[in-house]
Amino acid sequence: ESLTFEGQQGATGAAGGDIIFQGGAGDGAAADGSVIMATAGGDSIAKFDLDTMTLGGDADFTFGRPTHATGNGALLTIHGQDGASGYAGGNLVLQAGTGDVSGGYANGEVSLKTAAGIAAVTVNDQGVTVSTTLNTQDINAGDHGVITGGTINADSLVTSATVTAQTLRATGSVDTPAITSPTHTIAVGGAADFKITRQIGRAHV
Repeated sequence: ESLTFEGQQGATGAAGGDIIFQGGAGDGAAADGSVIMATAGGDSIAKFDLDTMTLGGDADFTFGRPTHATGNGALLTIHGQDGASGYAGGNLVLQAGTGDVSGGYANGEVSLKTAAGIAAVTVNDQGVTVSTTLNTQDINAGDHGVITGGTINADSLVTSATVTAQTLRATGSVDTPAITSPTHTIAVGGAADFKITRQIGRAHV
């Protein structure tokens, strides 16, 4: 049978009581005890210390919510700490595990997956890989180049560095200091008529 711990019910108009699991205090400089949740076999599910929560053991561990019983799934929010009045809010850090790089074992990756389990965004030591369509506002690469083996579709494109792509389509304008090709050939237009024009000049006073 189940074992249930239930806080004290509040009197009429009063708040209910909390349930507190507290590790024992260490003697002097000795470490305080932790609160540990474990399976029937003694495998750790979660370990709670003062400022650390450790989940699982050596096997893969999934942090999730149960299937909704009656409707759409609800949000799962991971929220950084709010700052006190006049202070900055805390960062939210997702960090992959370190590997024995000197022994030839790579560091881990941070992967954002779709509901189908497809890795849409992968972050590792080599960079950030976006494996699906990226819909965004402005992309500011500073003085760095933009390189893709696919197609860039944009309303307008302004660059002072380099853009390398198999195909570049802009429905508005392309503002660039130079257009070059590794094959020394640049193809413009299609089967229909093609026109190259200059903007109407501004009147000089």
